[in-house]
Amino acid sequence: MVRGVTLIETLLVIALLGLLAGFATVGLSGAGERSRVLEARSAVFELDGRARQLASRENGARLVRSDGVLTLHAGNNDRNAVSYRRMPAPLDVRVRPQSGGSPLDEVVFDSRGRCPDYEFEVVRARDASIVERWRVSGLTGWAERVP
Repeated sequence: MVRGVTLIETLLVIALLGLLAGFATVGLSGAGERSRVLEARSAVFELDGRARQLASRENGARLVRSDGVLTLHAGNNDRNAVSYRRMPAPLDVRVRPQSGGSPLDEVVFDSRGRCPDYEFEVVRARDASIVERWRVSGLTGWAERVP
């Protein structure tokens, strides 16, 4: 005799699958913001490294921040924009001196690729709440996350 699947067994399986799907969506809901934060952080690290290399060839470089865009300029000329990175949509980056103070519009690198120590913060653009803060050594480029 062949026994089929009852309606209750089928409903139970559907309910369990729905429960598992609900757990998966809750777990993945924060992944989008985490990936955008990672993109913003890597943009700053990438342009910082490029600025250090370019500064030694071009007798200085500047990393300029304006309206959610970081732009790398060669030398002291505003027309020599070498590279830029736009921050992911709901995020922005603030740069400030490590000693504290008001946010900077630019970080200036000398001909040896050095700059003053600075911090950058990945912030939400709508309410300016800080998501991450990093401290960067101007001498070596070494960075550490500030809790």
